[in-house]
Amino acid sequence: MYDRQTESLWSHYTGRAVAGHLTGSQLGLLPAQIMSFKAFLSVYPQGGVLSFDTGHIRQYGQSPYSSYDDPDGQPNPSFFFGALDDRLAPMTRVVAVRGDEEGVVITYDVLAQHGVVPFTFEGKDFVALYEPGTVSALDTEVIAEGRDVGASGVFVATVNGQPLELIPVKGGGFVDSHTGAVFDILGAALDGSDGGRRLESVEHLDTLWFAVSAFYPDVRIIGS
Repeated sequence: MYDRQTESLWSHYTGRAVAGHLTGSQLGLLPAQIMSFKAFLSVYPQGGVLSFDTGHIRQYGQSPYSSYDDPDGQPNPSFFFGALDDRLAPMTRVVAVRGDEEGVVITYDVLAQHGVVPFTFEGKDFVALYEPGTVSALDTEVIAEGRDVGASGVFVATVNGQPLELIPVKGGGFVDSHTGAVFDILGAALDGSDGGRRLESVEHLDTLWFAVSAFYPDVRIIGS
């Protein structure tokens, strides 16, 4: 990412300036999730939506990188010429949580198998959630026709100091076995359960293995 104001070049992965007047400066990182529009509307029925009238030829609903994340059709990433870590296939879809010096990843295959994956990172307890129903933006030219890769969320594994033990619910959502509260993939309590509380979101990335391992050579893989 390049900004004209300071002529600085920013790493898209870390948010740190690597060249220019602001070299070494760090952008703040915010929790974000990739999910289907349907899932977004279920929580935010009046949520804002960016206009399709962008003034540019390229449309939101179309991808110029079709088949980019197909591990069978494209074994190695385009636009990347660094060393590859062979612990996982380069195009493996993962959820990555990043620290100052180290990172941790969970593959989407493991997430899809279990639905809920608790883990500890930098001395703190977290939980990663998975729910089907979100298509890949990198599979087909028309994004809506892409394969279902699902959506993830990463949250602090406690509420009001009490530990969570989440279990996937058939038909959607995750129930806490301790309290009976049910949460969605965004961490919001459903049907007013748990007093309408939200789980604390954790900044994470839905990305591909080659990108994580390039920045964190000693990244830990959970459940491989």
